[in-house]
Amino acid sequence: MKFFLNLLLSLVLIALGYLLYPNIAGQLGLDQAEEEPTVAEEPAKQDPKVDEAPDPAVPAPDPAEDPKLTEEEEVDTEPTVAPQDLTPPAPTGDTTSAIAQRFPYPEIKSLADITKNWTEVPGRAYPETITIHKPLQFAVGNSGNTLTKPAGSKVVPLGTSKKRNIKVAMNRDSEAFAVIAMDETDFKDQVRALYRKGVERIYARVDAHRASELKRRQAAAAVPDEVKKTAGAIPETKNDEERYIAVMQASVDNGELRGIDASTIIDWRFLGFETINGEGYWTGAAVYETSTMFGRFREEAKALIKNDKVVRWIKSN
Repeated sequence: MKFFLNLLLSLVLIALGYLLYPNIAGQLGLDQAEEEPTVAEEPAKQDPKVDEAPDPAVPAPDPAEDPKLTEEEEVDTEPTVAPQDLTPPAPTGDTTSAIAQRFPYPEIKSLADITKNWTEVPGRAYPETITIHKPLQFAVGNSGNTLTKPAGSKVVPLGTSKKRNIKVAMNRDSEAFAVIAMDETDFKDQVRALYRKGVERIYARVDAHRASELKRRQAAAAVPDEVKKTAGAIPETKNDEERYIAVMQASVDNGELRGIDASTIIDWRFLGFETINGEGYWTGAAVYETSTMFGRFREEAKALIKNDKVVRWIKSN
């Protein structure tokens, strides 16, 4: 009997526990599910701003898409062109007289130097058009379309590379470009011809200056001293000539010689008497240097002097 009373008491206590636990647990905070601690999210890291490198899987743009052909740095094994095609012809005129000494033939760069043996041809040396010796396919902009010109067609050169290639356009206003080896065109032949003509013009200009100076001297010798004195005192000594040179230098210092940088003047010369358009002058020259594709050359600006004043400057042409 006692056993049954104990069992009944245990069951009553268990039932009371189920009824009372929610309230007690609520007060103690035991009925709340355990939460994981929250961690503040780190802001996404910002990479430093850089220019993106090209994806190596994406092919580089074709040189024909750019009017300027990119120079290629690979070692070039093409043989050097024969020297006779690259050196200037020798002048045939006088090189020893006093006038020749005043107007010497300049040292002219070889075509090998100017073009760096056809690896860096200056744009000023380009012919307007060249002829291709084989059919050539042109890319039309970025459209993916192509056009082909047959051998013997004329195209416009736009740029060259160290591998002796030429970038060409179908015509001056075309957006269709291609690249072709120089030796598959008449580019070199035309540049050689332009070079020879340029050298001949330089020599002809020197010859013209010499002829003009000889004519001036011959004419001045026939002018009476009375006439010469109307332009100023006749120089009789080196010091007298230096006085006229000082007149020219003062004129340059005053900015009267326009279009020529005074820092390029390398020499001063007294020339003598000259009659221009019926008017007599004492003349002198400021010798200056100019830089051209063919090299650095000496030029003269002539001063017309009357009564110790520069009336006018005349540039050689």
